[in-house]
Amino acid sequence: MGALRYRRSVAVRQPLITLVTAGIAPGLKARGFRKKALTFSRRVGKTRQLITFEGSRGAGDFYVNVGLVFDEVEALGADDVGNLIIGGQTVHLGGGLEEFVRGLPARHVPGPASGAALWRGLERLLDEWDAVVDARSALRTLDLGDGFTRVLRAQLKWVSGDRPGAKKDLAHVAREFSDRQGTSVAELAERAGIG
Repeated sequence: MGALRYRRSVAVRQPLITLVTAGIAPGLKARGFRKKALTFSRRVGKTRQLITFEGSRGAGDFYVNVGLVFDEVEALGADDVGNLIIGGQTVHLGGGLEEFVRGLPARHVPGPASGAALWRGLERLLDEWDAVVDARSALRTLDLGDGFTRVLRAQLKWVSGDRPGAKKDLAHVAREFSDRQGTSVAELAERAGIG
């Protein structure tokens, strides 16, 4: 997915807190999420899923960021410099909710109409993510064929036993980004924790 826009909030406004607490949290809790402030997380098999709501600076609107953390990929000991951070945790795949659910805006304004549309979008995402329980299911479920997400796909293939497939993905990334430093197959493999 695209680069996560860093979104800092001077103060989370009461309408956002009210929307999340009353309109979103009950549905997320019913699906197994735990809440800490405006960040929700759950474990599904060997995968952690994160959703966080962040107020924008002074505009009265907010963003929703989502992410996945794979235990099997963490076990590789890969370099996570440059990975996205969502809800204070480094994620392997993440970004704005709108990057995962087509048709949703990047910014949301607290209110009943936006809350209902946002919940429908989250449900669509979670219906897909319910199936992402480990590396193999992630490979079957997620679209990981663009740009540097192929490195994650290589990691998932590696831990699933498809070593030739992992190397093929790294070679593809090395060719696609051959104009950048540090993108040889060997360098990509080293940073990805792939031997």
